[in-house]
Amino acid sequence: MCEPISIAMGTMAVAGATTNIIGQNTTRQMNKGYENQKKNAQDDLIIENRKRATSDYLRQVRLEQLQTTQEEQSLVEEKGDVAKQTAAATGQSKASAAERGVAGNSVEAIVADYEFQQNQEVGRLRMNQDSKNAQHTENVAGYNDQFDQRIAAVKPYVPRVQPPVDYFGPIFGAGSSIMAQNKGRGGK
Repeated sequence: MCEPISIAMGTMAVAGATTNIIGQNTTRQMNKGYENQKKNAQDDLIIENRKRATSDYLRQVRLEQLQTTQEEQSLVEEKGDVAKQTAAATGQSKASAAERGVAGNSVEAIVADYEFQQNQEVGRLRMNQDSKNAQHTENVAGYNDQFDQRIAAVKPYVPRVQPPVDYFGPIFGAGSSIMAQNKGRGGK
């Protein structure tokens, strides 16, 4: 009579071990899925971050280049304005000198002085523009550094390794239980 009870107890121990193994495997698979979801979400974040960083970088560089172009165009206009002012002043000086009947070195000196001042002003404008261009180049380099930092700021997610399913623990536990039952009942 003890044997049917022992068999039932043994069957229950084996069923418990099987249930334990199945539970461990289910938990492991769920945890692996969860870790994979976290990794996929981080990958999506990295992609979005790179898109935004690239868009911002390209916009900043484009605006720097546009500003440089506008400043260069303004420089050309300023140089033209200085040349016109010089030509007008030179013309007025020559006309005024002609009305008074004055000619010679003094008129030529005045005209040369106007041309010198024009060249000096244009030189200053050009030097200022060169400084602005150097600053624009530094700004673009800064935007590039900022872009690199933003890209590197979001790190990929490394999923945690899930522990393997312990097959032997429940099996040995069931075997120990069955053997202990058999010894307790005076079994073989």
